[in-house]
Amino acid sequence: MRLLITTCFVLGYHLSFAGPLDNPPIPVAERTRSFHPDAPYTMAEAFSKAIGSPAVMLDSTNVSILAPKGREKGAAVVLPYLARAYDELYKIVGDHTKYKMLVYA
Repeated sequence: MRLLITTCFVLGYHLSFAGPLDNPPIPVAERTRSFHPDAPYTMAEAFSKAIGSPAVMLDSTNVSILAPKGREKGAAVVLPYLARAYDELYKIVGDHTKYKMLVYA
């Protein structure tokens, strides 16, 4: 439990002082990565049909969010944190994920 709490504090500290996303510290993947082939929705139109209301896709280099139009502002707030968390994962692992990360909001 202590390890989990310590990890959360360290990650929170790094994310809060991690500088702007305009100058990413992590090199961009050399190849363009797609979403996992088993992902049920990879486009805003398909996600919109599934939820029955308009949807938007917010995109960054390594993470994308599909969200209902009403949650767009909240998703826009969360996206930079997810991108920074991905950058921290990259620093730990040293390699990009095989597929681009996709979050449904």
